[in-house]
Amino acid sequence: MTAGREARIPIEPIYENAVPGIRSIRKEKRRCLFSDEGDLTYYRTYSRRNCEIECEAKILIDKCDCVLYFLPRINASVRICGPNDNACTNEVQTQIESSDKKVTCANCWPACFELSYRATVTATTITSGQFLTTEWPPELFSSATNFSEISIVNFYYLSSILRSTTKSEMFGFTEFLCKL
Repeated sequence: MTAGREARIPIEPIYENAVPGIRSIRKEKRRCLFSDEGDLTYYRTYSRRNCEIECEAKILIDKCDCVLYFLPRINASVRICGPNDNACTNEVQTQIESSDKKVTCANCWPACFELSYRATVTATTITSGQFLTTEWPPELFSSATNFSEISIVNFYYLSSILRSTTKSEMFGFTEFLCKL
């Protein structure tokens, strides 16, 4: 963020879980993976994000013959990408983020138990003047502060309540028999 700007970043936690009883349902039907079901090389437990990180690393190794420094080195002999690899790595990352079906990490399903966070960023120019709140400007800013030289970032939760989603069988074998 550049100087002279104030950003607000509301954070919304999303908790999804599943009852253990749905483990017997095929993955394609329940559309989630339990932590021990994913076939990950670098991570011990499965999550969608861990899968996407490994997938991106594998694609970069395949296409660019290197891996970005912040991604797992799945194979110890693979080199870290350098400045000369920027064209290749940028192209691969663009393809992964686009709807290009040739380069995709679409096989990374959501985890059956997952806590994630959704955040949106809004930013505006900081202005000086008469404020209707006693909180602004904070005491550390004097009236002589040049607002074009500072940046402010506000992180906050949208709600003090955490809502969760639970996947379970809607109709089990017993419910099915009761309907007959």
